[in-house]
Amino acid sequence: SLRSWNPDLRACTVLRGHEAQVSCVHFPGTSERLVTSSLDGSLRTWDLNQDRPGVGLAGEESVFTLACSPDGSLAAIPRGREVQILSLENERELFRLAGHGAQVQVLAFGPRGKRLLTRAFDGLRLWDLEERREILRLPLEEDWGGPIAFHPGGDAFAAGSMDGRIRIWEADEGSLAATLLDAEGGSIWALAFSNSGDRLAASNDGYEIVLWERKAPGKWRRVEVAEQVEGEQEDESASKAFQGHGNLIRSLAFSPDDERLVSGSTDCTVRVWHPDSGELLLTLEGHLDAVTSISFSPDGKKIASSSSDHTVRVWNTRPASPGPGGRRLH
Repeated sequence: SLRSWNPDLRACTVLRGHEAQVSCVHFPGTSERLVTSSLDGSLRTWDLNQDRPGVGLAGEESVFTLACSPDGSLAAIPRGREVQILSLENERELFRLAGHGAQVQVLAFGPRGKRLLTRAFDGLRLWDLEERREILRLPLEEDWGGPIAFHPGGDAFAAGSMDGRIRIWEADEGSLAATLLDAEGGSIWALAFSNSGDRLAASNDGYEIVLWERKAPGKWRRVEVAEQVEGEQEDESASKAFQGHGNLIRSLAFSPDDERLVSGSTDCTVRVWHPDSGELLLTLEGHLDAVTSISFSPDGKKIASSSSDHTVRVWNTRPASPGPGGRRLH
């Protein structure tokens, strides 16, 4: 059950080797390997079965975000107004995508790895990686490079904005399918679709997580969750759902089975939540600076977190009993 899940206290691995903020971390299609990017200009791969620093793949200017294809064969990183596509198999650049008129801010691969979504201050671009060309262009009003996410079905993608809106487009035609509004939360800082594609998680200025549920194609509704705490009335516990972070939540990820939702925050913690009730299951502590990115391993047994403290932490999991309100780990 969800309440019996807990990381192994003895099995948090700290990876060191970057010389500046680790901006992003990904499990590239395998649970035994990691790819990280850093403001030190490097992109590194890590074999989690070996106790040595990761192998560097690039070394130009700062790398402030990263995306990996689901099969682990490709990585994409911004290079100014271009996007560099790298082979993770033979550790070399394959080609670059050019078309944005401003600095590329964020990237996301489609579920089959054949398409790449990018966002810059001049809007969104969708790329066909087999043909190495732009296939869709969507200018956005007052764009600031906020979060994006590809739907796991590959037929849609989402982008968050400063005014609390989340817009969802159809990937083939570029038509706007839905606009979701978090009227009270302010800017959207992170987005993540569930692996089933039925839910979308978002974080806002209030250090909160908001869930949306798809009822039909193009039809989404906000999920009102209220964690039930023993001894409290329902109206008193409503505000406790997804509450706990003390600063902005910059990264979100669902577990492969969608039974857990993980958040990483600039308050230096990683938190694990029950996605149905909003109950806090775990608080993972150890980073000395902001958590910049999180990733779940494909087998669901590891959580990786990157940080401004120049490190990556890998939390292994095993059955245990966390107790009420989640368990705090150091």
